[in-house]
Amino acid sequence: MVGLQGRLADPVFVPVYIPDVNIKGFQSQRLLSETPSTIGYVSPTDLQRTAGTSFLPAFNVIPGVRMEERSPDSYRLSIRGSVIAAPFGVQNVKVYWEDIPLTDASGNTYLNVIDMQAIGSAEILKGPASSMYGAGTGGALLLHPDTSTQVKADLRGGSYNLFGEDVLIRAGGNTFFQSFNRSDGYRVNSASQRNIIQDWGRAHLTNKDQLSYFLSYTDIFYQTPGGLTLAEMEANPKADRPSTATIPGASAQKASIDAQTSYAGLTNRYQFNDHWSNSTTLLASATHFLNPFLTDFEERKELTLGATDRLTYENQHWKTILGAEYQYTRSFIHDWGNAGGIPDTTQSNDRLQAFQFNPYVQLDWSFLRTGLIEAGTSLNTFQYHYLPLYGPHVDAGLQRINFNVQAMPRVLVQYGFIPRKLLVFATVSRGYSPPTISQIFPGTALLYNQLQPEQGWNYEAGIKTFLLQTRLLLSLNVYDFRMQQSIVPRYDSAGHAYYINAGGTAQKGIEASVQWVPISNSHGCWRYLRVFASYAYQDYHFRNYIEGSSNYSGNPITGVPRNNFVSGLDVKTGPGLFVNATYTYTSSIPLNDASSAFAGAYQILQGRIGWNFNILRQFVHWPQRPDGGNLQLFVGVDNALNQVYSLGNDLNAVGGRYYNPAPGRNYYGGISLRL
Repeated sequence: MVGLQGRLADPVFVPVYIPDVNIKGFQSQRLLSETPSTIGYVSPTDLQRTAGTSFLPAFNVIPGVRMEERSPDSYRLSIRGSVIAAPFGVQNVKVYWEDIPLTDASGNTYLNVIDMQAIGSAEILKGPASSMYGAGTGGALLLHPDTSTQVKADLRGGSYNLFGEDVLIRAGGNTFFQSFNRSDGYRVNSASQRNIIQDWGRAHLTNKDQLSYFLSYTDIFYQTPGGLTLAEMEANPKADRPSTATIPGASAQKASIDAQTSYAGLTNRYQFNDHWSNSTTLLASATHFLNPFLTDFEERKELTLGATDRLTYENQHWKTILGAEYQYTRSFIHDWGNAGGIPDTTQSNDRLQAFQFNPYVQLDWSFLRTGLIEAGTSLNTFQYHYLPLYGPHVDAGLQRINFNVQAMPRVLVQYGFIPRKLLVFATVSRGYSPPTISQIFPGTALLYNQLQPEQGWNYEAGIKTFLLQTRLLLSLNVYDFRMQQSIVPRYDSAGHAYYINAGGTAQKGIEASVQWVPISNSHGCWRYLRVFASYAYQDYHFRNYIEGSSNYSGNPITGVPRNNFVSGLDVKTGPGLFVNATYTYTSSIPLNDASSAFAGAYQILQGRIGWNFNILRQFVHWPQRPDGGNLQLFVGVDNALNQVYSLGNDLNAVGGRYYNPAPGRNYYGGISLRL
């Protein structure tokens, strides 16, 4: 309907305070209100309220999740303390783009190949998910691409010569995405640059047959400034690791990462009838990885091939899923000496291959209208092949590292006492995570073939409730995860990480979150108001951990804060003004297994303010778009309290070089267009 002034009148408005969206984790296809809080949902609103350059502030709102950034574009994702075995990159967490695994056969993921502007939402599965998602004690991350926007374009800039842009265009069932980001970095030798081109889409071949695809290419470069001691960080947090009498510093050796990664995935979904369906995925990825380090220059050429299949039967009360996932990763790893950023004498040259096969079955039974029992298990088979191509062990030929077949069961029982308003649940699951290629062969020209997989049982219970006509969402869950053969890092004098098994861990935790939306209107001055908070208590300790003459049993687990609290506020007004604010408190963090060094507690305050213009409604009068389109101008501040802290520590580092200082108070701004 056109108003008297020729503008589009507001459409009929039905208040939606907290959207009860569909959740796909464990193939549940259930509403958020019917899903236990072990699955953390990152909404489009959560993603859009940040600077737009990193997943970090959006993911860290989820209790139990800690994403770190040791230097720009160098991410580490920890779910319930899985950071201890992953000093670099993303390990112990399986990552998917829809049905396509982004994690290779050894368990490593390059999360920085995905731009958050391409993502519409995400699900974080906390706790062992090996019953369906393969090896990994930490859980799984499911990324869902943006499929709602027709056209969007962003331009942003900020402190340290930050500059970024991205464009997304959707035509029919196909979406093209391009992004570019660069920064000089806060510290010396911390510049970064990233280019991403992606294309995804789907086509209905018939009424029953759907084909979807994903293509991606990322070219990323970032410098690595290295760890500082506490005294060095306090004296100059912008400094890189200095040179010593025996080891050159980060700048002198041009320490950096230069990597190109390609992904290609194809998924076919076929609906045989009302009860039977099948989904098959084929995938391939390749990475060329260069890493000049303090004492060596490493090149990796990686190729991953994989396939997944999932056959589903469902009726009114039962759902049965039979599936399997197979992956193969081949890595050629060549190490030279590093002469000021130039490779010189060969130190080692090796081929490593990882094979992973995970068949699984899951059975869901819906009872008494609001009850559910979900039971599943997988069989995890894992194998490494190692072939030296240079050095004294060439004549030894191919070596095989085989791990025993492991069954990974998971059972969930939940009941909705008040349908879509009050849900209680309990779950028992077993997790399993073999060492990755980078842990078996960490770049020190030594093969650590005695490492054993991590494994353990997780027991969990919780409650979730929607109140006040979906204005208020509350969740609370408690868990106890007992892990054996925990993998922990050690560092040699040059800063190289290597790994050992460290007995077991006892990981007890409480996670709570609240989200309140008292205002959600289509008229008036105050259009939207959201207040949220989350809290994670992590009482984590080593068990039976003896190394030489040192007994670390009972010490808090390295790298895990005991308390983490996040709160935030979102405001939108009728004239277009909006405000986003986030406060984070993180308690002290143990930096070594001996608990003789701790990073101090810190508080982070972030804010963003801007203006929305409904440009199509105000200027074009386009009747096909009653929502008006959106042009947004914004400015923001990060670390407004100017805290000196490390967002990603080097655990157990030699010489106390634990700290990678995060930027001080810094600013950003930009313009965003959505059509």
